[in-house]
Amino acid sequence: MTWICILEICREQGRKIMPYKSKDTRCIICGKPFSTHHNAVSCSPKCRYALTRHFDGRIIPKEETEYNQLMRNKHPNTGPFETNCRAKYWSLIAPNKQVYNFTNLQFFVREHPALFGNDAETGYLGRRYATRAGCQLKRLRPDKAHAINSWKGWKWHFLLLGGK
Repeated sequence: MTWICILEICREQGRKIMPYKSKDTRCIICGKPFSTHHNAVSCSPKCRYALTRHFDGRIIPKEETEYNQLMRNKHPNTGPFETNCRAKYWSLIAPNKQVYNFTNLQFFVREHPALFGNDAETGYLGRRYATRAGCQLKRLRPDKAHAINSWKGWKWHFLLLGGK
């Protein structure tokens, strides 16, 4: 069926055919005027790429989100440091029977790669970058749902009461 046939059938049935109306609007990234048939907010693929996130009704350009990520990684409460707000207290016994007390497991593994060998290498695991040693050692915590007794000779020493 061609477009002309569809037009004739619609006219016979008494239906109106509404053509697409183009809407003139301005790009919210570069400010150029452009025409659209739908509710587009940007004029080109380059400007669409610049839109990454919608936050509180305000569209944040990609450069700003990269800067925020950079600053988040440098901040002592949110970056990869012992002072991270999500860091927990740890007390582990190494295979050589030495006791290690520290905060922030991933930071400890990154700072002591000689203790873990190839397992201390950082790689993409799931949704984030982490170390294999860190992922396995966190299963030693007794407050975890699927806690294990030991991993490659590493054991849990004790749980600090009142800590994180």
